[in-house]
Amino acid sequence: MSAWANFIFDVGMLAATLIAVFEGTRRIAYDGYTRKRVLAVLVGIILCALLSALQFYVSTWDSLKFEPKGVGEMALDWGKDFSPAQREHVSLARASIMYTSTGTLVDYIDSSGTRKKYAPTQAELKQRESTVSVNQQLDTLSQNAYANGFRLALFPMFALLIGWLIGRDQRHVAANQSLQDGR
Repeated sequence: MSAWANFIFDVGMLAATLIAVFEGTRRIAYDGYTRKRVLAVLVGIILCALLSALQFYVSTWDSLKFEPKGVGEMALDWGKDFSPAQREHVSLARASIMYTSTGTLVDYIDSSGTRKKYAPTQAELKQRESTVSVNQQLDTLSQNAYANGFRLALFPMFALLIGWLIGRDQRHVAANQSLQDGR
């Protein structure tokens, strides 16, 4: 339900801003400047700029993905201050987090102090799948928002150009009709 409401709001806002820019520019080109006409154009451009800025901001949300960067293997003396049980527990937790967030299988240190390759559980495999799915959705959202922001930045320029051309054309048609009526 909220997706439809969001879609209707977005289309309604875009249509209202483009109509304001187009119609204000057309009337300026046809009959000259007035406060209302300039205000209509400015409000339309400002609203499109705000919507565009919002979309560009949303396109940065892919940074919400939790992906530890630069985390490598543990040093040889890692966890030397821990008890053997704590060391195993902490290194297993680290290996689990590394797997679910990046998909990388790293070593952990067991209670005897030997390094072993981490083997994820079924729950961690499912969690990794959902992490990948969420990251893909965030990537798609980011790409779509960037494209929408770019479009919202260009649409008012096209509305200005088309409004100006149509207004000038209507002005010439009206001038030619008055010349022909005067003969």
